[in-house]
Amino acid sequence: MRDLIKRILREELTEVNKVSDGEIRARIKKFKTLIDLINGDKAAYYAAKRRGKDFFEDVTKDLVRNRKGYRRWSDMSEKDLLKIINKFSDTQALLKYEPLLYTFLRNKGDEYYDKMTQGLKRINPRLTPDDILNIASQYNTFIDFSIGNPDAYNALRYRYYKLGDKELWDKVTNMLSKREVRDAYTDDEIIQIASQYPTLKSFSKSEPSIYSILNKRRDKGDLKLYNDATKHMNRSKPAMLKNNEIDSIKSVISQYDNLKDFVENEPNLFISMKRRGPVSFYDLTKDLEQNYDVKW
Repeated sequence: MRDLIKRILREELTEVNKVSDGEIRARIKKFKTLIDLINGDKAAYYAAKRRGKDFFEDVTKDLVRNRKGYRRWSDMSEKDLLKIINKFSDTQALLKYEPLLYTFLRNKGDEYYDKMTQGLKRINPRLTPDDILNIASQYNTFIDFSIGNPDAYNALRYRYYKLGDKELWDKVTNMLSKREVRDAYTDDEIIQIASQYPTLKSFSKSEPSIYSILNKRRDKGDLKLYNDATKHMNRSKPAMLKNNEIDSIKSVISQYDNLKDFVENEPNLFISMKRRGPVSFYDLTKDLEQNYDVKW
């Protein structure tokens, strides 16, 4: 076994010595950081090390070192700093691989930071705890917060589940849970609030609590309220009516004497009913005066 190991090592050393300086340089240029080189191509890394310190430093001079204090940024010229900065495609990569340089640039002020990173694509960093708290304070309930601003909600979850920031999580949940819970909305209030929005999407996004109440009422069979609140909204394709909604439909239809008035005042309900087919449609509207030509 010992002889086998020695033979393998001799073969590896022989193979390394066959690699040219140019090939070593080409292989090392594929990497951005020294740690990436070590993890990605150990053979090239050790081949460069065996060429001596001067060769190794020369072929790896453009690789980012992730050691604290490796460079004193204040002692470097702007030209040299830009050589390092412009190796990155965006500001998030700069922050990830050169956090000390990123902090140095930020501390020099916005004008200096913008000047030195103007060649990089701007990617906004994660929301800070203060940002998350400020956004959450604009909502009444935790569910409103999660629906109203998913970016801030996901940032909060990330900090809690990935970073263990229980303090921030507790601040947000305690702040929202202590808000005064509003009494149930009346039907008139729901219709009045919904009337401010031209589409169902804008309504659900801006008023998630009321939208949720409306959906729950509809699922329990109160289709009339849902229809009264949303009939003015633009919807490309109203859903086909379910069997458990038929009784509610009949109560809406009973408010009209003729089919024309019904179609003009309940356009979304009309389309939904049509999607069930002519047999079901005419069965539901048989008591109305048939003064409107329905196209099938």
